[in-house]
Amino acid sequence: TDPPGCAARPPGGRWLIGLGILAFGEGNGWGWRSAVALFGVLTVAVTMRLGWRVSQSLLVSLLAGLVLAIDGVHVVLTRIAVLDGFLAFFIALGALLMWRDHEWVVRRTAPTRPPRDLVLWNRPWLFAAAAAFGCAASVKWSGLYPLAAFLVLTALRDLVVRLRIARAARTRLATARAWLGAFSQAAVTALIALPTALAVYVA
Repeated sequence: TDPPGCAARPPGGRWLIGLGILAFGEGNGWGWRSAVALFGVLTVAVTMRLGWRVSQSLLVSLLAGLVLAIDGVHVVLTRIAVLDGFLAFFIALGALLMWRDHEWVVRRTAPTRPPRDLVLWNRPWLFAAAAAFGCAASVKWSGLYPLAAFLVLTALRDLVVRLRIARAARTRLATARAWLGAFSQAAVTALIALPTALAVYVA
């Protein structure tokens, strides 16, 4: 009858394990293993999709999935129902969605000739990626570190895209505007991603 203790993690992962217990029953070993096992399989699928989007190579995609599927740590963590299986899935999903955001930004900015101040607010893939990292943080707080890393990478990626456009114009003004636009875009990216991740985490 004592109150539950040792709540050292956010509840998201435990709720997902609870759904498996709800489906199979409290006394069934499948109950508390099923959700993590399912997410482990889905992580392989997400990794394969990420490999395909980055390389456009079926061989790379298959090898990426195979390496993860036979990795001993991944197999064990998704078999014994610990939170790391959920964490890995949401981080892999966030990485995939961040890459889709990269592709989306390149398509939107590449035709810009000459360069102009272009700050993108409507970035659906970035919203989705932030939600995925918010889910990762709801499993373990260490899910915030990949979000921070990908935001830095996104800011650098936006800067590179803008400098490439400015280089085509070959003017100092275009280069200065590229730097200013990149800083503005980085602030907007943070305003999009951080509140979204926080809202998903709190929810």
